[in-house]
Amino acid sequence: MRQDRKKILFGVIVALLIVLIASALYSPATAQPVNVDAVIKTIREWKSNNLKNGQWTHLVYSVALAEPQGVILPNGEPMPSAYITDDWYYVNDAGLVEKGIFSVKDNSGNLLQQSAFQNNVMINFTFEDRQENLELFPLNIDLGFEQQIMEASNKGLGIKKSEVTADGKSSLVYSYTEELELPTQLGAEQMVVDSIAKKGFFDIKTGDLTQTQTIWVLSDGTELIYETVRIVSIESQPNPSSDILKILEGVK
Repeated sequence: MRQDRKKILFGVIVALLIVLIASALYSPATAQPVNVDAVIKTIREWKSNNLKNGQWTHLVYSVALAEPQGVILPNGEPMPSAYITDDWYYVNDAGLVEKGIFSVKDNSGNLLQQSAFQNNVMINFTFEDRQENLELFPLNIDLGFEQQIMEASNKGLGIKKSEVTADGKSSLVYSYTEELELPTQLGAEQMVVDSIAKKGFFDIKTGDLTQTQTIWVLSDGTELIYETVRIVSIESQPNPSSDILKILEGVK
């Protein structure tokens, strides 16, 4: 009888050890709190490596939205919920955009919208809209993520980090979640949203910011990735092609 008890006790111990080992090996990584200064440092180092003053910066990124935005183009077609933004910015020595050409294309490369800016004038050639006396502005190649992190920290929201695999790359993710004061109906479908989360993905090997996500947490607990913006490429060079510069001639 004593031997049987020993066997049972031994079996229980082995089973517990197996569970503990399995938990250590396979439990999913959880987000951990991180100091906001460390996040800001990461973002600014990346920006410093990719933004050159006194040159043209060519920034291409893709946008994917969970629903159409209700914008109707002059040809009568709706603006798609997935598109490419292909922009050229001349950044002066003070780090401000003096002139630029901004193009929105569908995922097949067809031009949907085009605007240009110089001499404090912005013209949207597609919608024939003109704005004057505009101030020069900084180029947020980080898609505004640094500003969002700073504002979240000022509101007392906790900033967290985690490691995930995104688009086949090991990525470090910085995130925060903001609870809305009341459940709010948002979007064209009037979805009831309780909170909104923001995430920025950085390639662990290169330190590059690769994408940002905006996530709506619905009243039933469902997490909806409402917007994903992926950085396709960032390049700096003395001058763009003559075709790009010619577009600026339309700003008078």
